[in-house]
Amino acid sequence: CNEKVLATFDDAAAHEKICDKNIDWCMIHFDSGKHFKLHSASTIFKDIRKYLFAFYEGEYIETHPGMPSITHERMPGCSVPVPVQDNTKDCGVYMLHIIEKLLVDPPRVDGDFIREESVRERHFGKNMFGNDVIERKRGDILQLVHKLRTSRLD
Repeated sequence: CNEKVLATFDDAAAHEKICDKNIDWCMIHFDSGKHFKLHSASTIFKDIRKYLFAFYEGEYIETHPGMPSITHERMPGCSVPVPVQDNTKDCGVYMLHIIEKLLVDPPRVDGDFIREESVRERHFGKNMFGNDVIERKRGDILQLVHKLRTSRLD
């Protein structure tokens, strides 16, 4: 939590346990093909939580015992509004562009971001970029692939 300045480490640790603004980890689902209804965010989040806990049990339980199950409360997930693709082939191009935008201008992900859609919509939205951007990016990727292929053949 960045809203409170505490005098000691012990005070900060105690506050961290009760502060609802403190999020250690979360999942954010970017689904440009949501209207195709190919999957649900809640199923994806549930499967990722199960996988992570199974991995912990298989690899770390002996050296780091005592971790409780990974639940919705411990690892929340949310979907954010993003532009919608008009075909079933451009999800990777959309993903790459959204990641670029996140790296340039990352949002502050805290309890408010997870709980309130209006906070997420300040950073993301169905109009955050247009189809022309995706068409240009697809062309850029194609040029890069051709360039790399040509350079490997030489």
